[in-house]
Amino acid sequence: MPEGKSILILNKCDLPEHESWRGVEAVRISCKTGTGMEQLADTIFQHVMSGVPTAADSAVAINAR
Repeated sequence: MPEGKSILILNKCDLPEHESWRGVEAVRISCKTGTGMEQLADTIFQHVMSGVPTAADSAVAINAR
């Protein structure tokens, strides 16, 4: 994970990964299959316990399947 207050989460890991995301450090999950949810929960826990993020530190991007 990048240092700081960011967690990059990539959804749809049940589908082939686009070449531009290969090698990018992120938590990869699939909301459809549930893959990666435990790792995501652990990462969020570690993130929260290491400091208190603010609303200004958050960003969300959503697209259709």
